[in-house]
Amino acid sequence: MSSEDDKFAIAIKKTLAHEGGLSDDPSDPGGVTNFGISQRAHPEVDVRNLTAEQAVDIYRREYWNPLYSQIEDQRLINSLFDFGVTSHPRVAVGTLQRVLNRHRLVVGPILVDNSFGPDTLGAVNLADPDKLVKFYTAHRILFYASLPMPQFYESWFERALDW
Repeated sequence: MSSEDDKFAIAIKKTLAHEGGLSDDPSDPGGVTNFGISQRAHPEVDVRNLTAEQAVDIYRREYWNPLYSQIEDQRLINSLFDFGVTSHPRVAVGTLQRVLNRHRLVVGPILVDNSFGPDTLGAVNLADPDKLVKFYTAHRILFYASLPMPQFYESWFERALDW
């Protein structure tokens, strides 16, 4: 197994531990959800009959960026990937870029383009990993708290704290 496969395996295991199986919560705007894959986001998928293996394939294809495997801190990989699953990869990456700038974790500004490329990767690996993970977690919680769905706050906050 490659380093990318190892890092993805760790991140997906954490995410799936929070996602569980089939859910049809009427308060969930995603509608029917299975292994965290929602019918709304994936209308082409038979979500009710989705297998764990199919869900993992979707996560790797649509939520995982191969550059994540070059992040040195696995905690940040886990959090970045999981935040992308719950909110969208562009939200997760944009939040990361804003955290790097706002808390001056690297020299010079990072372009906030919501896209994880070589410049963001370099900045992430130059930042103090403990500070970056803590500030990123705080901003992730603030994002969730800004959403008008308090019934999900507890589970979202728990996820954000599970690096």
